[in-house]
Amino acid sequence: MTRMKDLLRKLWRPSRKLIARSSFLLGCLSMIWLFAGILQIAPLVPSLLGESDVRAHAGFTIGCLLVAAWGYWND
Repeated sequence: MTRMKDLLRKLWRPSRKLIARSSFLLGCLSMIWLFAGILQIAPLVPSLLGESDVRAHAGFTIGCLLVAAWGYWND
């Protein structure tokens, strides 16, 4: 039973790191785009019905950074 647990842990760890790194990169790019949109350098494209553009984009950025935090948690 413990051998199987160790094997699953070894297989899961690299994919978790890949998810964390890609999510962190996407979150950082989204944050840069958010600041550029606030300064009206770039358009804030994503929008949700009933929400302002800034709120929708900020939610996407926070979501990406939360997934990245999960990937690096308990490391």
